[in-house]
Amino acid sequence: MIIWKDQKPDQAERTIAIDALYTSVKEKNFPLAGLLYWKFTTKKEQLQYDPFALHIGKESDDELQKILLKFILLD
Repeated sequence: MIIWKDQKPDQAERTIAIDALYTSVKEKNFPLAGLLYWKFTTKKEQLQYDPFALHIGKESDDELQKILLKFILLD
C-alpha cells in the first residue's frame, strides 16, 4: 500500500510514465479511449497542499500538461 503523504513528490516520474504511454500508443497505433487523471488545479499555490496535483492552465510550467496535450494531436 502506498501512503501518499509519506511519498516525496517526483514530477519527473509521472512525466516519464505518461510520455511512455504516449509513445506506446503512437507507435502501436493503439486506439486509446481515455485517460483518467484525478487531481487538477488551476492555482499553483494549491501544490503546496497537494503536490501530486497537475497544475493546468496558461500559467502552468508543468511538463505533464505539455505531454497530455500531445494525445489530442494523435487524432
